[in-house]
Amino acid sequence: MTPGSQPAPSAQTANPIPRGPAFFQYLARCPAAAVRVHEIFDGGARKGHLALSTAHGQARIAGVWLDVPSAETLAAAYRLAQRLARREGDAPEITAMGSSAASEAAARPAGLRVRERRSVYLAQK
Repeated sequence: MTPGSQPAPSAQTANPIPRGPAFFQYLARCPAAAVRVHEIFDGGARKGHLALSTAHGQARIAGVWLDVPSAETLAAAYRLAQRLARREGDAPEITAMGSSAASEAAARPAGLRVRERRSVYLAQK
């Protein structure tokens, strides 16, 4: 997988909510951190998007949205994000946060280690 330059039309993602160009433009305008949104290509075909942010000496994999998610493609996206973070900045630390078991399962083969797990509880009103 290789990085692209500008987000393209709507992508069905690993997340249940489709994301279109306006979402990625919104991320890129973040006032709190420098966020770069990349298209992911493989063999000339667009496969999804990833967002990297940098703040306070830390690069963060802010999100990965894949057209056809699988453990293999998510792990490849995490590896790509790490290469981009090293190439684009001088942050000595790279972090990612996932919200599913699939994120954790893909992080390990990509060379990331799980530092902690937190449960999230939702309350109904």
